[in-house]
Amino acid sequence: MNNILGEPVSHPYRTHEIRVRTLRKTRNSVTTILEELLTDRGASWNTIAIVSNLSVSTAKRLRTGGKIGLKGHTNLAKFASLLDMLEENGFQVNPVAWMETNLPLLESGYNIRPLDLYFEGHDIVLVDLAAYPQTVFQTLDRVRPGWRKSRSMFETFVDGDGYLSLRMRND
Repeated sequence: MNNILGEPVSHPYRTHEIRVRTLRKTRNSVTTILEELLTDRGASWNTIAIVSNLSVSTAKRLRTGGKIGLKGHTNLAKFASLLDMLEENGFQVNPVAWMETNLPLLESGYNIRPLDLYFEGHDIVLVDLAAYPQTVFQTLDRVRPGWRKSRSMFETFVDGDGYLSLRMRND
């Protein structure tokens, strides 16, 4: 769905759909949601920790009966719901891998993942990015208007030993 300028606009029902899906998922135990994210989807402990606003070690304890608040439980359910939406609508075959991969930006110096946008609260924008024929630049201009000014002063390069290293930019 596009506005009169031809820019993509979120489908009005996507926000409602993710809320309903999240509510349904919160009926599952935290252990069940974790099992889905870790085993079925292949999410990392780091991703789960960030999504649930916990440290990695605390997140790992959830699997063995550790406690989490309602907000953390809801955050896990919402993340699992978003992954379901991306996969069920045919937008992504492996949504966790897509979420953790840098977006294809032609300009160097920008490392932005869909997961970063999710953490900023742009979950529906991610569904739009996967669903509509729009560029990553259009999406970032919409949700992070000054994103081009936030370029890192460092760059990665393959060092003499064959491993990636960091160095200051020359430009």
